[in-house]
Amino acid sequence: MAGFMADNIEKGILKQWYIEDLETIKKDANAFLLDTRTVKEFESGHIEGFTNIPVDDLRERINEIPDKKIYVICQSGLRSYIATRILSGCGFDAYNFTGGFRFYSSVTKDKELTKQEYERLLNAARKKGNKRLMLIMQTICSSGIRVSELKFVTCEAVIREFAEIKSKGKIRRVFLPKSLCVILKRYIREQKLTGGSVFVSRTGKPIDRSNIWSDMKKLCDEAAVLREKVFPHNLRHLFARTFYTIEKDIVRLADILGHSSINTTRIYTMETGEIHQRKIQKLGLVHIKC
Repeated sequence: MAGFMADNIEKGILKQWYIEDLETIKKDANAFLLDTRTVKEFESGHIEGFTNIPVDDLRERINEIPDKKIYVICQSGLRSYIATRILSGCGFDAYNFTGGFRFYSSVTKDKELTKQEYERLLNAARKKGNKRLMLIMQTICSSGIRVSELKFVTCEAVIREFAEIKSKGKIRRVFLPKSLCVILKRYIREQKLTGGSVFVSRTGKPIDRSNIWSDMKKLCDEAAVLREKVFPHNLRHLFARTFYTIEKDIVRLADILGHSSINTTRIYTMETGEIHQRKIQKLGLVHIKC
């Protein structure tokens, strides 16, 4: 596939866009930004302004694509290449971003949430009177649980102070901080819940992660936090970075997060370029007088 891509680029069949073009593209009224990753990947982090249509759904949803220049991205460049070819075949002026969101994330300014920004988000939720959202954010950030696993935080789990996550035939135990359980018990009493998931909709069903994602975005202005930083999975990243900074135990962290490979966990604990630069500067191994 890589050979086909290179050949198509050389022949001018495949048009590309580059990271330095992004800000100009965003200001172009004749541009449509398309993210062809899965919904789960998109919700875990994306570039502001992009519309998500998974590549597998593109042909069925082609009527949702406007008659504009289409700038396509995926995770690594392969799916966006396929999407660009589909769009071009349908008569659209489409451009592919080689390297994908993974490359974008590695070269752009750090989008990780800081503890101070997290606290501002909590305060914003409190000011808006959204206690459920405030507790959801604290539950994810203090336990490292995935937003899709929130349904396992039940009234019973709060009482025993750990949740049992059932996924792919396995059971993982996630411990809940005692201080979190205290405020969750109070919330359970206030909501008159007798069992089942703590965070539910008005109909009593576990709250959907897309609603959580949307509600968190509404806090950005009040909390003065960049929208690109605000999504549920970033709370899990903050937990991982904080845990690793204190414990320096990546094996234990992998177990807590439910990662089958430590290599996945390493992504969560990678330092930003700025932090790494400050650390190597402190080594004092450059002699100015030479």
